[in-house]
Amino acid sequence: MNLSQTPPASTGMADAPAVTQQDYRDAMSRVGAAVNVVTTDGPGGKAGFTASAVCSVTDSPPTLLVCLNRGSSVSPAFQANGVL
Repeated sequence: MNLSQTPPASTGMADAPAVTQQDYRDAMSRVGAAVNVVTTDGPGGKAGFTASAVCSVTDSPPTLLVCLNRGSSVSPAFQANGVL
């Protein structure tokens, strides 16, 4: 059998039940993740939030990637201070 005659590989999903959007959201809301407390202090004031979207970028210089929504109530303080 040449490649043009090879049947597609089975994904094994044919017998899997359909998952509704709500079922998916409910399941994902129960997935555990590390929670980090991120704080700042400076001219913009003291502020903090909990974040699960944090990862190490490099150790020289020590750098973290932290995700914070611009619409967050603490975003102005972090932007004004420029530091975590």
